[in-house]
Parts: sequence; structure tokens; C-alpha cells
Amino acid sequence: MDVGREETMQPAKPSFLEYFEQKEKENQINSFGKNVSGQTKNSSDWKVPQDGDYEFLKSWSVEELQRRLSALDPMMEQEIEEIRQKYQSKRQPILDAIEAKKRRQQNF
Repeated sequence: MDVGREETMQPAKPSFLEYFEQKEKENQINSFGKNVSGQTKNSSDWKVPQDGDYEFLKSWSVEELQRRLSALDPMMEQEIEEIRQKYQSKRQPILDAIEAKKRRQQNF
């Protein structure tokens, strides 16, 4: 019975928040359809929708889709390289510490 009370006592989401969330979603969808060539050249401008809503793809032409598909490979390669560099930068201090510990143990 307490659980039901807690659910009813939670304040409803204010309508102005819903309005801004809807506007943000519309802006995000609209931004995907604009500046196609610019987005394929600069991968940092292009973002995957986090909500999983890909309805905007229906409005794209076949040429646009093919252009973006061809741009995916270089974008993914760049992202993989960035991840590899982050991994290496985090891994190296650990390897250095292991090596230093081995050297200290050999001195005993």
C-alpha cells in the first residue's frame, strides 16, 4: 500500500519540460537532414540519435544514404584509432609500474 502512495505522490512532469523535450527531439531530427556534405566531411558534427529514432532516414534520398554509408568507414577507422590511443595511454602507466616492481624485486 505504501508503494501506491509513493507513486501517486510523485509530481507529474511539468508541461513546459515536455515542450522543451519535444523541441529538442525535433531539432535533433532536423539537424540530421541538413548540411549532408558538410556532415560527411566532418565526422565530429554527425551524431547518432541516442533515443533510437531513425524515422528521419525515410526523408533522405538514396544518394544521401550512399554518401553517408561511404563516409562511415573512415569515421569508424578514426574512432577506432582514438580508442586505441586512449587504451594505450591508460595501459602504459600500468605496464611501467609492473616493470618497476619487477626491477625492485630483482634488487633484493
